[in-house]
Amino acid sequence: MPTCPTCGALLSAPAAPCDYAVPLERAPGIGDPGSIAAGKMSHGDHELSIARWRVHHPGERGASPAVMVWARERLARAGHVVPEG
Repeated sequence: MPTCPTCGALLSAPAAPCDYAVPLERAPGIGDPGSIAAGKMSHGDHELSIARWRVHHPGERGASPAVMVWARERLARAGHVVPEG
């Protein structure tokens, strides 16, 4: 299955848009903090969702250099190296 070159998320097809290249409110795994408490998502999965959204939106909502470093490092721990730029 193809992956997004920006964040490493699985894509439904090679030319499909990434689910994380959307506004924060529509990004999967971010807008439902209760899913962790309900056991539907782990804390690590939630972090990964935030990191994937963040690398698609480096200029939005508090993307300090430290936050961008965190997002890139979190994705690297998941096996995806974010391209520079």
